[in-house]
Amino acid sequence: MTYRLAENGRQFVVVAAGGHGRLGTDIGDSVVAFALPDSRADMLAQAAVQALRILAAIAIVLALLPLVTLWRKNWFWFPLLILLVLMATWTAWLVTQTAVPTLLVMFAAIATAWLLTVTRNRVRPPTPRAMSR
Repeated sequence: MTYRLAENGRQFVVVAAGGHGRLGTDIGDSVVAFALPDSRADMLAQAAVQALRILAAIAIVLALLPLVTLWRKNWFWFPLLILLVLMATWTAWLVTQTAVPTLLVMFAAIATAWLLTVTRNRVRPPTPRAMSR
């Protein structure tokens, strides 16, 4: 038999399963229910969410590529920034489980890392080699 919820229209198939002594199975009184897939609109929304998650992952990788290319200039600073950006992005993803806020946090972390780098380069005292020129 089938059953449909009134509030959202979700449909279930219910099977009354039991055994029979003549068939050599245990006699039972089980009822098993299976939920049918959601409507097509829900399936489309789920596919769109999955596509957005994939696009967000690609955007994260593409946004971190400039930091990866700059790591040779300073062996400690840029890997540290990459780690901090990844941690902020991953934390945002774990908290929200949505792409847009995660991307916003990622771009804010990258902007903060850029500002820290610019400030660090301006505040750093000149090296003796640079002063002798």
